Amino acid sequence: MKIKNTRGLTLVELLISMSILSIIGLAFFSTINTSIKTNKKNETDIKALHLAQSEVENLRVQIKKSTGSTLDIVDLKDNKITINADNYYTSEEYEVKIKITEKEDLLYEIRVTVGAVNSNFSKKKTEIITQVIKGRGLK
Repeated sequence: MKIKNTRGLTLVELLISMSILSIIGLAFFSTINTSIKTNKKNETDIKALHLAQSEVENLRVQIKKSTGSTLDIVDLKDNKITINADNYYTSEEYEVKIKITEKEDLLYEIRVTVGAVNSNFSKKKTEIITQVIKGRGLK
């Protein structure tokens, strides 16, 4: 009578199971890595949008409050902005470009463009364009 020993794994079975687990693990970690990169890019883009919106609102309020013949306004970093000049500043993460153009008498166009300084995460630039009538709306 032969006795079979079936309590164990052969070396071949062990190697095959380890390879299958490794392939599954690599696929799992690759998916997680892609998700982390996508989240970082989205976070960078959302922060750029918020910065552009804050800048536009800051400039809109100042232009609406302005009543004199000259337009003396400053950006969020307290840099003076002049009409028909490209103004920009950079923070640690973003470069902000601002252009204010007088379209008609008392009508100004504000163009704010924000892009990430480190373009490894996002090469996208966020741009907001709006028009404001000087001296109307806020008191």
